[in-house]
Amino acid sequence: MTVVGVDLGLRHERDADEFVAAMVEGDVVASTHVVTSGESRHVAVAFGVDDEESEQKLMTLLLAGLADHQQWTLLAGEEVHGTTDFLPGARQAVTEHSARSAGRLVRFPGVDGLVGVVSIAEVLASAIDRVVVLGDDRPPAEIALVTRDFVRPRWSGGELVLHTQPNKGGTLVPFETPNPTPCCGDHG
Repeated sequence: MTVVGVDLGLRHERDADEFVAAMVEGDVVASTHVVTSGESRHVAVAFGVDDEESEQKLMTLLLAGLADHQQWTLLAGEEVHGTTDFLPGARQAVTEHSARSAGRLVRFPGVDGLVGVVSIAEVLASAIDRVVVLGDDRPPAEIALVTRDFVRPRWSGGELVLHTQPNKGGTLVPFETPNPTPCCGDHG
């Protein structure tokens, strides 16, 4: 897999979600990565593709879309496009995504099927390796997940893990909500 890192200095994960949605679709895997530098915090994005043709298409889309932004860094292999101001963040996103050590996935294989109410077995049929409930409890395969059409698993120890929490009626919901309350909205 080829991984391309992009850092525009976005403040929130939701901003990164919107950027990903505007840039790509299909088989591209996209993850967000929190970058900290001193007391500053922002979000970078990594995009992964499986073949050279997809990489060329991705690069074309990204470079065209980034032209509307004032300051950005795109890292593809050893090639740096844009300014180098955000190079550490782009590099961090590439490293974490490639190692599957950190990052929150926005696009991944099977995400389009995770809408409405699905079983944990259906979740595990996507690219998600493990589902946990507030800690490390693994729910039975037949338990229903009310997705709220918003599923954001995270890389953890080489696995793609979806954190969930109990919901009414014995169902589960993803731990991350699609519309956080204002008190939490500034955290990502």
